[in-house]
Amino acid sequence: MIKVFFGDGSFELERMLERTTANCDAEVERLAGDSLTKNDLLNILQGTSLFTDKRLVVVRHLSDNTEVWEQLAETSGSDNDIILVETKLDKRSKVYKNLQRVADLQEFGAYSERDAYKIQQWLKEEAKLLGLELNNKIVQYLTEVVGLNQWQLAQALDKLSLLDEEITTSRIDEIVEPSIEQGVFGIFEAAVQGKTKHVVSSLDKLELVEEPQKLLGLFISQALNLAALVFSGGKTPADVAAELGVHPFVMSNLKKVSDQVSKPKMRKILGMFNQTDREIKTASVDAWLAVKNLLVRVSKL
Repeated sequence: MIKVFFGDGSFELERMLERTTANCDAEVERLAGDSLTKNDLLNILQGTSLFTDKRLVVVRHLSDNTEVWEQLAETSGSDNDIILVETKLDKRSKVYKNLQRVADLQEFGAYSERDAYKIQQWLKEEAKLLGLELNNKIVQYLTEVVGLNQWQLAQALDKLSLLDEEITTSRIDEIVEPSIEQGVFGIFEAAVQGKTKHVVSSLDKLELVEEPQKLLGLFISQALNLAALVFSGGKTPADVAAELGVHPFVMSNLKKVSDQVSKPKMRKILGMFNQTDREIKTASVDAWLAVKNLLVRVSKL
């Protein structure tokens, strides 16, 4: 039997893969799809092991191997148990349509900011498995600090499970590392509030571990969200968040910042971000220096 686990929801996909392999009594083989030949695939589909009658073969990213992948368009199934692990599949392709007929396809989608409630419910259930009882306030705070990435949330729960005491927001601040998005918000907020020294010291730390282009993208997102509030005509953060499809916490965080920004100042900030983004993409400039200069200039408006 062929199973296909695919999608960008890597946490749930890997968990399903772990459970499936752990619960089987067959010999488990793990192969990289990009190194296989057509004969290798034929052996996997039809061959047997010399040492056991049962095989479970896990093949990752076979779709990257175009010639071998397309061979699946003609397959009628497998004598062995096979799990194909893919990030993305073309649902219009002949291979996909044939796999729909002969295989068990399971898609795992990543959660977005629109799924904040689902993530929080999942977080409660995960906490219970670790013997933790988290109230709604703690669950919400944890997602605000860590974000909605299931891998990072699971890691945070592992740390909290080691505590032999009540879990509070202060204890979360002490032992759980905030997401890069939360760190970027703190720097952006400091820049808008004119705290130049804080901006420079924080960026110096991030320079050691993050790419400037990625950070600029996150800062641009913050600037656009702030602009949406500033030019919203008095709408509530919740209403603006709903219109943009972002987590309400993002806008509620920015509300106090937006109260300090006039429309002319916001236009200047957007112009600065646009100029820096264009310079990094089209000119030979030091990307990190450009990002630092941008945030310092914003802090001095």
